[in-house]
Amino acid sequence: MKKVLSFLFIVFSTEIFGSYKYHSFYFNGNHYSISESEIMLSLLILIGILIVCFIPTLITKKNIKIILILNIFLIWTVIGWLILLITVIIRNNLEISVFCPYCKEKIKKDAIVCKHCQKSLTEQK
Repeated sequence: MKKVLSFLFIVFSTEIFGSYKYHSFYFNGNHYSISESEIMLSLLILIGILIVCFIPTLITKKNIKIILILNIFLIWTVIGWLILLITVIIRNNLEISVFCPYCKEKIKKDAIVCKHCQKSLTEQK
């Protein structure tokens, strides 16, 4: 894993600093040459990893700034990232239910008739 990350770092840095024109570099005393397709593949992998890391921020509906800050700090710990992801999923699913305006019981957001008091909710929407 360390070799893969160091290779991605080298490819990414060569893309940024412009030495990609020569398609070769030295790493640990060895000379390597890479093609443009390998550079593009490594950049796509890096972008894919970043997208996966920021899934909690991308799927949240509320408090995007707070979730983004927590996501930045919790990316590095897999357990923290999983807890943040589960929390965001649970919070998004909790918004599905609302309270009936007549009996104040919890009902589904898209309900047409309250299952507790049997009153129609279509005129409320």
